[in-house]
Amino acid sequence: MSEWIYPMLIVLLSAVVHAATGFGFAILSTPLLHLVFALRDCILISLVLSLFISVVMLPRIWRRVEYGLLLRLLVGGVAGIPVGLAAFLLVDESTLKTIVSIAILVAVLGSFKKQAAVEAPATQAVTEGAGQFLRRASLQGAKQAMMDPEGRHEIIVGFCAGALASSISMPGVVLMLYFTATNTRKDVVRSTTLTFFVVTCTVSILAILIVDQGRRAVMMTALALLPATAVGVFLGHYIFGKINQKVFRQILYVILVFTAIYLLAFDR
Repeated sequence: MSEWIYPMLIVLLSAVVHAATGFGFAILSTPLLHLVFALRDCILISLVLSLFISVVMLPRIWRRVEYGLLLRLLVGGVAGIPVGLAAFLLVDESTLKTIVSIAILVAVLGSFKKQAAVEAPATQAVTEGAGQFLRRASLQGAKQAMMDPEGRHEIIVGFCAGALASSISMPGVVLMLYFTATNTRKDVVRSTTLTFFVVTCTVSILAILIVDQGRRAVMMTALALLPATAVGVFLGHYIFGKINQKVFRQILYVILVFTAIYLLAFDR
């Protein structure tokens, strides 16, 4: 029983942080779980638990999904999953650690950029958001939008996110950078990203289990960690608004940067 204490604390902490701040569960849990499990096992565990968190949160926010945007991201995402899967299976663990470390550092820098950005006036955001929604909401509009440069960009972003989902369980890094650069509304970002996670994480998990059947035993470990993850999500929602978000994030950034540098420079 004692060997489960540390993994349960890791996923509990990661889920609390994710629910309280919106910051990526896998970005924190994957490198910390690597202190206990093999890196590829950590990636699969993080995929399963990230999928669980997304499914739990989705019923509360799915109505704000921008389906044209989601469709374009998924077209690229599903196409990118085999590329990431090849990396998961063929790339050596040292290189995977490097990719994980760089993804964490990029995510932290992207979060700093997002916090520093000046938000557009509320009226402008509402006007622009309504226009984007009307343009993208229908399936026909989504098909037409795929032909314009913005649509192609979103397919490429989805491709990169899908590849990162199946290789290192961190699709959110690319999406966060793109949505920050395009100043997309927060409600659209959250709902569309979570829905994207549900699809790409599900496909990635199934693909890994099909081509690498030796990983199926890892699923039992992931399922055993579900209760701790659920408790973490509940606690994170409870303490949301009761903590200093800025200080909390800064502490988290320090932990993430230290972990990334450790993986990059020392854990070889």
